[in-house]
Amino acid sequence: MSHNPPEYIPRGAARRYLLYFTPMVILTLIAFALTMTGVLSIMELVIALLVMAAIQFYLQVYLFMHLNIGRRAYLMAFGAGVLAALAIALALFFLLKV
Repeated sequence: MSHNPPEYIPRGAARRYLLYFTPMVILTLIAFALTMTGVLSIMELVIALLVMAAIQFYLQVYLFMHLNIGRRAYLMAFGAGVLAALAIALALFFLLKV
C-alpha cells in the first residue's frame, strides 16, 4: 500500500482564492436581490446584470481559473462574450417591448 504525500499548496493560496471568491458571492447576492425586489426596470436590470456578469467573468476566468491565455486572446474572447450578451439583451428588449 503506497502513501502519496499531499500536493504542495503555495503559501497564501487559500487566502487568495477566498479573496477572489468573496466578491463573486456578493455579486450573486446583489443580482438575486435586484431581481427579486423589482426595484429596477427591466432594461436597468438587464444592464446591471450584464455589468455584474462581466465582472464575475473576469474574476472567474482570469484570476480564479488562471487562464492567462495572453492579453489579445483574452480581450477577443471577453469582447465576443460581451457582444453576445448585448445581442441577447437587445433581442429580449425588442421581444418584450419594454
